[in-house]
Amino acid sequence: MPRNRNLSFCCGGGGGKMWVEVEKGQRPSDNRVLEAKSTGATVMATACPYCISMFEDAIKTLGVEDDLQILDVSELVAQACEL
Repeated sequence: MPRNRNLSFCCGGGGGKMWVEVEKGQRPSDNRVLEAKSTGATVMATACPYCISMFEDAIKTLGVEDDLQILDVSELVAQACEL
């Protein structure tokens, strides 16, 4: 994604957006999910519990549950160890 590393973009949950009603398409998590989807990614990985919650909500709100899944980094490691 264009915004990564030191230019990364937060889901907004840690900044209190988790408890604030924001219109669909205006949430930072919606924007980030759409950015990930535009790359063709099928998985978004994070180690932040706020991001997991916010991104899971965003994929449902945006209707992309069949295209994109949110995983904790530890889940990716566990899956890799099963191979």
